[in-house]
Amino acid sequence: KVPGQNTPTENPQSPLLNDDGIIAGCEGDLQSIFTLLAVKALTGKDGFMANPSMINSRTNELILAHCTIGLKQTERYIIRNHFETEKGIAIQGLLPTGDVTIIKCGGECLDEYYLSTGTLTENTNYINMCRTQVRIRMNTPAEYFLKNPLGNHHIMLHGNYEDTLNEFFQANACKRYRKQIQSFGRTKSRKIKVVTLKNKKNWLLWDGTVLLYGNVN
Repeated sequence: KVPGQNTPTENPQSPLLNDDGIIAGCEGDLQSIFTLLAVKALTGKDGFMANPSMINSRTNELILAHCTIGLKQTERYIIRNHFETEKGIAIQGLLPTGDVTIIKCGGECLDEYYLSTGTLTENTNYINMCRTQVRIRMNTPAEYFLKNPLGNHHIMLHGNYEDTLNEFFQANACKRYRKQIQSFGRTKSRKIKVVTLKNKKNWLLWDGTVLLYGNVN
């Protein structure tokens, strides 16, 4: 907490615990914590637990963002404040570019999983997103994140570990989540749509592209 304040803020404790080999996650997301644990056990890699914050279905890119990340995953980092509250401490990590794997375990019995690969092309710095931000060019349709994703948080790790992770989950009778668009084609019409969420934030959609994600005033 910030001294003199009653409002808790995001802090770097969870990813710093991961740096020390203690698997931890944010917001009580047990599915993502299990995913982090599986990734660590199978690859030896730490994962970046993040939110899909901008999706461009035309270029097949997305931006993953969160207000903290393990320092071992970064090339360098900046100490900033928490995005939503503008209080406390958050980490803006700058990550190396290159191949990445994105995975999420889910389902009522942790018997489903989403798995894809892509290329981390840049670290972004949008003012309307959490502090650590990475742009990823996906190898499978990014529209999955708009249609019916397997939860919000997803885990990103450096390197291509698709075969290793897929073999493990298949051997444990898990079902690969394939509720995603199978082509990269554009939509037939272009419409602007604002979707208001329960937490009073919105997505501004245009032709399948998230143009804005921010607070509704």
